[in-house]
Amino acid sequence: MFPRLFRPGVFLLVASLVIALAACGSNDKAPSSAVGPGTTGEVVALTVECTTAYRDEAREPLSTGMVTLSSAVPETEIELGTLKFGAIYYSGERSGEGRFLKISLTTSDGEPLSEHLYQMLKTELPANEFSGGHGFTGLAYMYDPSSQTEVQYWCTAS
Repeated sequence: MFPRLFRPGVFLLVASLVIALAACGSNDKAPSSAVGPGTTGEVVALTVECTTAYRDEAREPLSTGMVTLSSAVPETEIELGTLKFGAIYYSGERSGEGRFLKISLTTSDGEPLSEHLYQMLKTELPANEFSGGHGFTGLAYMYDPSSQTEVQYWCTAS
């Protein structure tokens, strides 16, 4: 009356495929991001240095500056002409959360123009993934269309 739905041959074939696919995706090693080279998974102390360059007009020479952030000094803000460059470093040393660097550019009135967030592992230094020696952030450009001010920055970690 009812057709036979369970077929042992088909069932074994499907079960074998599922097991084979699961085995192909398994990896006995810990992920490379879990523990940095030469570390035991402990938090690596980090100091971040950000170099800034700005000019109020395209024909002016660049003016440069530097800010340094660490667990002891986690936040700073400097004026770049008519703009403010802000940097916040959260080490995550006292929590289970990761660490991050947040860079912001605002007008002198506090109006936000740009924000960038860089998330980092706590067990190793951030890698320089860009050429040109511009640190783990690469060379970033920001521009204020109302004042024509140009800002560049890059950050390194040690």
